[in-house]
Amino acid sequence: MIRKGILIISFISYSANVFSQVSPICYGQTFWANSSFSICDENPWILVFEDEFNDNSLDTCFWNPFTGVPRDLDFIKQKAWHSPNNVEESGGMLKIVSKREDVFNKPIVKSWNPYIVEYENFAYTTGEVWSIYKFGYGKYEARIKIPKGKGFWPAFWLWTGSPKYNENDIFEFWKNNTTTHNITTYYDFNNDGNVLRCVSSYSSFDFSNDFHIFTLEWEKGQTRWYVDGVLKRIDFKYYNIMGQPFVGCTVQKNDAYVLNKVYPNSPMNIIINTAIESGSFAPNASTPFPAYLLVDWVRYYKRRENEDVCVDSTSIEINESYF
Repeated sequence: MIRKGILIISFISYSANVFSQVSPICYGQTFWANSSFSICDENPWILVFEDEFNDNSLDTCFWNPFTGVPRDLDFIKQKAWHSPNNVEESGGMLKIVSKREDVFNKPIVKSWNPYIVEYENFAYTTGEVWSIYKFGYGKYEARIKIPKGKGFWPAFWLWTGSPKYNENDIFEFWKNNTTTHNITTYYDFNNDGNVLRCVSSYSSFDFSNDFHIFTLEWEKGQTRWYVDGVLKRIDFKYYNIMGQPFVGCTVQKNDAYVLNKVYPNSPMNIIINTAIESGSFAPNASTPFPAYLLVDWVRYYKRRENEDVCVDSTSIEINESYF
């Protein structure tokens, strides 16, 4: 059992009245099912991984702190050096620390073919952690308090990395806004480098004022996002030809459906980070440094028939294709 704590069994149910939270299908493709298959699993959620961050040092058997500049080497959206020194575990919390801090002559790989390294200076440092394991369909939760201040871009998300692009964003807060919760999915449906994106957002209270529990339930036929137990978005993988969500359990052979083309289906790492925005959204003199993204705990559940199950890193990953 890959976890750091006690076993928890939880059940989830929801009403058909939640369709006000249904995200409209961003990209769809009609298909005829050539066989029947089930997309439902009514087994309980079984906790198979958790970290309560009570060790006073980051457990590198479970987490990898990032070094460098992730995903934005031309600094179009952000410019900050990510350092393991900006990832702390103390007081029962994981802390991603963002600092106003000059660092010089840091190597950046600008091209892999041909291999080109350039050296850059940075005015800010921050942190990012990746789970060592990749996880598949399941329930992801974390209790998090985000930082407040101009220039901060906190996120809790899942990503395969390249080249097979799958991404589920549990939250992002950007553009100097801590009241708008952004939820996004990405998927390279044709595996041709053309990554499709489906985003939704809503405005609420100021999320930086307190801790909140952010939850993603990612399953074969539905993906659901919650905040403090309240459903905020639901995606369906299959729709009928009228564009209505398919809520049944069995996709029937020879029936026509619309497939949601932005529905990830590969194992992904858990990532928690704070980026520093650039341009008009960059920090200014009012931005409080150091700033902290605080994580009380992280948990991952799988649906299982009973609690007497050992789960190792190979069974956490999903290797089969569901469509």
